[in-house]
Amino acid sequence: MTPIRTIIMGSQTNELRAEDDEFELEVHEDPVVEEDWHELARMLPDRPLEEEDIDILGRRDIDINYDWTPHVGRYTDDGILNGDYWKQRKAANRRDLDVDHQPLEARDSLNRHQRLVYDTVMDHFLDQEPSQLLLHVDGGGGTGKSYLINLLSAHLQAAAAGRGTPVWRAAPTGVAGNQISGTTLHSLLHLPINKDFKPLSPTDMAQLQKKLKDIKYLIIDEKSMLGLRQLSWIDDRLREAFPSRNEEFFGSLNILLVGDFFQLPPVLQKPLYYDKEYFSFWGRYEWQGRGSSHHHALYWLSGHPDLDPDDDESRTRFARVWGYDVSAVNPEPQRIQAPGEGNPLTLNLLQQPLTVQLLSMVVNRVQRHHCNNYCMQLNKRTKQVECRFGFPHGQRLLASLDKLPHSKHWCFRGERNDSQINHYNRLLTVAWLANTDISPTFRPAPFDRQSLYNHTPTEGMKMRLADQQRRQAQQLTNPPYPPVYLD
Repeated sequence: MTPIRTIIMGSQTNELRAEDDEFELEVHEDPVVEEDWHELARMLPDRPLEEEDIDILGRRDIDINYDWTPHVGRYTDDGILNGDYWKQRKAANRRDLDVDHQPLEARDSLNRHQRLVYDTVMDHFLDQEPSQLLLHVDGGGGTGKSYLINLLSAHLQAAAAGRGTPVWRAAPTGVAGNQISGTTLHSLLHLPINKDFKPLSPTDMAQLQKKLKDIKYLIIDEKSMLGLRQLSWIDDRLREAFPSRNEEFFGSLNILLVGDFFQLPPVLQKPLYYDKEYFSFWGRYEWQGRGSSHHHALYWLSGHPDLDPDDDESRTRFARVWGYDVSAVNPEPQRIQAPGEGNPLTLNLLQQPLTVQLLSMVVNRVQRHHCNNYCMQLNKRTKQVECRFGFPHGQRLLASLDKLPHSKHWCFRGERNDSQINHYNRLLTVAWLANTDISPTFRPAPFDRQSLYNHTPTEGMKMRLADQQRRQAQQLTNPPYPPVYLD
């Protein structure tokens, strides 16, 4: 059986600083060219169509009195009559999936995690390795996955030396596919939407086999949105497309699954990491709050930049890079502090040198606050002495889609437990402002997502973490194939 391998990519985030933002380039959009249907759309009623509107269509005064003579015979394409119009248009205007050329030196811009993926795939292709490559590429938002996919595609094209591009890029959605200059999985493989999977007709099968004639690698981005049923359809369709290799997974095509299982889950399907007979309502909070930043802000922090705790220069470089993500505010600066005690939420980055010790101290003071006389007060209602700032914080539970009173719109609500803490603080955002010690991220070791949770994980989160643990044994640290470099 072909082994499944995993490569975890590190963060490649390059955030704008305040001074950078002053010189941000202006974006000039091309003017929209008016077409016939734009004018037609403006003539429609500014409300949802009702059954009555459809019934009287063609019998209204505006329809009867209009001179239709110039339009007679305007649309004579046979495809309009037999329903093949769009198929013919797509066949006549087939999208070129080749990416722009990139010089070979561009590979030197990759970090070590990206380079591991690059070398693994390029060596596999250049060695003409007969074994199938099944590769997971894990990486959260901002880790440079799209850049890597496009660079890898460009160099695979160049290495093919005019024999036809050996790589096809696809994703579950059109937006994700466009991000990597690819297509949707449904359009590539004729996957069903709300229908049962069926074998392709001889005509459609011939078109698919023509598409895949030179393809050696299928890169699927946003794997978290891919469901088990969809993956089985992909396997079935590729076995169908390569009948001589239909005994092998995916018809022996090399598959790269790229993405982060801690991001958007599939819609109405079991995720790829599903391992239970009964799938409880795990998405109650994750699904409702999906798209927020709290999952991947810190996950790759341990890898970029590399931190050597024993090296002053390394610690200083680390502090300078990540120090801008540590911020807090003093809710009551006029409050008198006892000698030797400080407000745990006070930090002025402009007046203190950024060192790894300072950052670690701030994170621990804010996230794992030990109350002192400064913050304790008597609750007049409960008669209990409590922390003025509400520490320790519970998990953020108010993340839901709600329909407001007298409104037909759904609104996302994601209030945080403590509005006094700066919301831009990514270190706090990632931990949901919970009583969680995230100081291990300042050590050069993989960050444990489980440390973000001090409550019983949902069934879905347990499955994600179990999948992550399972694939640790598959993780590559070096390219598995003999290196072959292009010159």
